[in-house]
Amino acid sequence: MITPQEIAQKASRVYSRAIAAWLAGDESLFPYRMPCDLSMPESQSELIRHVEQLRSGSKEVRGFGYSIVWEEKAKRLYGKNHYPVAIAIESLEDLVQLVRKVREFRELRSCVKRVRSRFPKLNDWITKNNWQKLLSLESQVDELLAVTQFMIDNPRPDCFTRELPLSISTKLIERNKSLLSAWFDALLPEGAIDFGSTRSFEQRYGFRYSRHHLLLRFLDADLASELGCPWMELSLPAEELARLPVESVRVFVVENKVNLLTLPKSARGLALGGIGHGVTMLFNVPWLSNQRLFYWGDLDTDGFEILARLRHRFPQAESLFMDLETLERHRSIAIPIVNRSTDAASEPAELTESELAAYRICKTQNLRFEQEHIAQTLVNRWFDELRDD
Repeated sequence: MITPQEIAQKASRVYSRAIAAWLAGDESLFPYRMPCDLSMPESQSELIRHVEQLRSGSKEVRGFGYSIVWEEKAKRLYGKNHYPVAIAIESLEDLVQLVRKVREFRELRSCVKRVRSRFPKLNDWITKNNWQKLLSLESQVDELLAVTQFMIDNPRPDCFTRELPLSISTKLIERNKSLLSAWFDALLPEGAIDFGSTRSFEQRYGFRYSRHHLLLRFLDADLASELGCPWMELSLPAEELARLPVESVRVFVVENKVNLLTLPKSARGLALGGIGHGVTMLFNVPWLSNQRLFYWGDLDTDGFEILARLRHRFPQAESLFMDLETLERHRSIAIPIVNRSTDAASEPAELTESELAAYRICKTQNLRFEQEHIAQTLVNRWFDELRDD
């Protein structure tokens, strides 16, 4: 026969479904019934003990929780009596008390009431199994509602998230971007949202943000003067880089900072670094399309995939020390790594024959040759040859 402890365990497994039904206004779950094991103990005293234990934990005795469904039956051993045949939980309140979630449900009900009363359109978000997320932020719900109201009144505010003139924690928005994004998407007018697929939270909703800077190094002092720049090295966002009046230059995109800083002087040369997988930032620099462009990264799958991505946007891009000859020459100092994939079908289509051969070796043999290990004498020799090109 089922025990009060087993009833509570089964009720706990129903709790999330019951909350979801309550949020959706579905009252069909209650009364919730669960079968009662009708196997009988061998002795009448044992039967009485089980029944009394079941009764002592019931709503009849405690005032809440489960009720016992009785049915008159005739048993060979015990005669005609009323026996428990099922357990019924009559209401959500009974379930909540039975599984000891009274405080949690009270807080949830308060959160839901506050959100629904301010923004009825968020009801769909709440009912899509987001109640646990909402409950975890119970102490911050009013602040999150205040931020949302501010955004409705002041779409695309053109300030940093920490600058909002609200009595909230300065880190509230940073810690709750996922939730706020769902709320903003549901409530803000379409024109207040930038739906670009690569947009960050800040870009999407019109906040200012700290832009990623690229390191720029002039390899030609005359070129720096021509562009009105008093510095040979500086960092700036890609948007500012795009504004430079650049013409007829050689651009070296270099992954490693040390290699960038040790590049030899080169007529009408400038080098860019601090990019990595963020090479897509360069896609918004139009003048790169008309310049001779080189990319120098590690000889590994990541390096070749970055090269391929850059070349997809700028087909004229050439690689530097990223070919089969370079890999074979330095094979003894390549290091072992674990590649993310060995799927041959995912090979970048933009690689040359020599680059693709090196890529396959790096991928199948799990190798990486880091660009810092290229001898400076080789780099200097390549630049010398470039001067005569």
